[in-house]
Amino acid sequence: MADTLKPSLLEQFNALPMQEKKEALEAMQASLNGDIERRRAELMDELAQLGGAVPKAVTPRVPAEKPASDARGTVKPLYRSPDGEEWSGRGRTPRWLVALEAAGRSKDEFRITE
Repeated sequence: MADTLKPSLLEQFNALPMQEKKEALEAMQASLNGDIERRRAELMDELAQLGGAVPKAVTPRVPAEKPASDARGTVKPLYRSPDGEEWSGRGRTPRWLVALEAAGRSKDEFRITE
């Protein structure tokens, strides 16, 4: 694309300090965006005059942010194994509790009462 610019314009741009180059690029982008929006409006008017349906403005869809796992809070443990492992009572029953129940022990024996 730089090949299509007039050499004098490119030379002038390259001679600018970095901050001025950045400001010039931002100004050019704003100008280009304005030109694009004006042309879009012209085309929409032409389409409306031809009797065509005018499409709604399309805005990009931004997915909703999911809360971080720690933002949902933690659940206090309800059960504690003899080895000190804890379980909140949610999800799959931990192996230690399954093994103890299979050995004839009750889940309530390991309930935390603090």
